[in-house]
Amino acid sequence: EKLNLTLDQIDLTGSEPLALVLQAVVNQRGHIDIQGSLAWDPLLTTMTLNLQNIDLVSLQGWTEDHHHTLLTRGNFSFKGNINAQPDKHNTVGIKVDGSAQLADFNVLDKRNSTELLRWKTIDFSAIRFDSTTLRTEIGTIALRDFFARLLLTPAGKLNLGDIVRKDEADSSKTTGTPVAATASTAAATTSELPVRIDRISLRDGNVNFTDQFIQPNYRACLLYTSDAADEEDSVDLGGR
Repeated sequence: EKLNLTLDQIDLTGSEPLALVLQAVVNQRGHIDIQGSLAWDPLLTTMTLNLQNIDLVSLQGWTEDHHHTLLTRGNFSFKGNINAQPDKHNTVGIKVDGSAQLADFNVLDKRNSTELLRWKTIDFSAIRFDSTTLRTEIGTIALRDFFARLLLTPAGKLNLGDIVRKDEADSSKTTGTPVAATASTAAATTSELPVRIDRISLRDGNVNFTDQFIQPNYRACLLYTSDAADEEDSVDLGGR
């Protein structure tokens, strides 16, 4: 709704950046404000984004058939910059910096119609991402007013690891790519991802945990009521 798009300094060859301003309202609540420059031969862009309360429920149709979960509420906000430019080898590098928020989330487990995850807000501050090195840095992750239902199965696996449908996860067996080679490559890539999180903050939430792995089975409720439960130490996943 209320879509306004302005393009200026247009070069149809795409070699010179044009000026772009995009403003829109999404589902009556969300707001999009994008300003910057864009060229496409080669790709070269500098954009300032201000996305507020973008409804994600209407987008889950793209992935709904691949998961055992159902998103009943959820908004996305982002404020920051995206820059893309080619290097001397004409490979486009993308850099992102800014802050993001996922708010008013509610996720159900479709198999048993139970609440799986819920939170009021989760904020990501001081985000920095560089596609050339895959280096990702986040200043603080702050989770507020949250609930999670965790189940450790008799096989020793968490229920959150079973969100993706198994038929989708096993679809690689029908392709011509060797599964072992693909898995080993993915594992190697994942283990080397340089990710750093300076601080994780948890407040006003609870985790309903059920352990069916050990005998006898037990249940526990983990409560987070103040910043006393905050993790002050940094988390650096690079090379581990």
